[in-house]
Amino acid sequence: MLRLLTIDEGVLDLDTFTGRTWEVAVAPAADARKEAQQDRANRKAEDQEKREGEHRERVLAVLKRKPHGDTARSLRDATGLNAANFSRAVGVLIQEGRAAECEIVKNGHTYEGYKPTGK
Repeated sequence: MLRLLTIDEGVLDLDTFTGRTWEVAVAPAADARKEAQQDRANRKAEDQEKREGEHRERVLAVLKRKPHGDTARSLRDATGLNAANFSRAVGVLIQEGRAAECEIVKNGHTYEGYKPTGK
């Protein structure tokens, strides 16, 4: 029979030589599975947030090299991100006020683009 075993030994205070405990808790296997699934989901969410933060920083770094802005395609190519990751990153940067939409004129044509705000 599977069980989740948790042991808390406490923390020893070297000045008073107290604080040391031995507390044991046993839970059913179903609880262990739920806890493991939740831990995996939490790690996955943390990893996703870290990746998205890195994507935002990549977009911002490219935007800073183009103070007057550039087209979404040019910026996306410069970051090396796919369309979905680029769109998500630039959308958050706009919400945060660190990027803004703008119009870019290239070869006599006007395109939608993005530029840094300086924030």
